[in-house]
Amino acid sequence: APLTLHEVESGRVLTLYKQHTQAVQRLAFSEDNQVVASRDQSGALHLWNPRTGERIRTISEKVEALIELLFQFIRDS
Repeated sequence: APLTLHEVESGRVLTLYKQHTQAVQRLAFSEDNQVVASRDQSGALHLWNPRTGERIRTISEKVEALIELLFQFIRDS
């Protein structure tokens, strides 16, 4: 299913990530808000431009440990 980013106060859709086709399990923003990282149920890591909703890159290999490390880094930053 597409991923949708909403404004909290108004509920207005800010960005629609149309290329996201599977359920999202994890989501994080980079510290500078220039990249959104998401992991879907297949384990793929997707990197997005948060303003345009365009996918920057997908890493679909089995990279579970790397993904967990990335989200931990983002969370701790």
